[in-house]
Amino acid sequence: MRTAAAFVAAIATATVLGTAASTHFVLEGLVEAGAEIPLADRIGAVGQDLVGLGPTYALVVTPALAVFLLVGARLLRSVPFPPLLVFPTAGALALLVTMAALPVAFGVMPISGARSGDGVAAQMVGGIVAGAVFALVRGGSLAIAGSPRASGRI
Repeated sequence: MRTAAAFVAAIATATVLGTAASTHFVLEGLVEAGAEIPLADRIGAVGQDLVGLGPTYALVVTPALAVFLLVGARLLRSVPFPPLLVFPTAGALALLVTMAALPVAFGVMPISGARSGDGVAAQMVGGIVAGAVFALVRGGSLAIAGSPRASGRI
């Protein structure tokens, strides 16, 4: 049950951060073109994108997060890495693969704020945070698997 809650929290985190990052990159493009966008309008745009883009974004990133977080969990069973390294890495890779697959599937990158390298990197940061949230909500020891601390010997 805790893993399911952790997964939902990771999806929510990736969605909020990814949508906000996309909005930021789109607005910055407008600013570079000479538009002036007050802070209140920026905040409003993020809110509108969370409502408009958020549900679709969540549907798009959920399969990749499921696969990569599952692979991370399997990896932890056999390799002594800290969950706070494995799951954020899995989240970043999930978002990278998703952002690479979208233009192939649609012929164009449908997430406007991820059309540049910096935009994709920002999406990956959202994946890193989502993976960390997954690790923390999932619970258990955050120590390296197999270490004395993880096994309770310390």
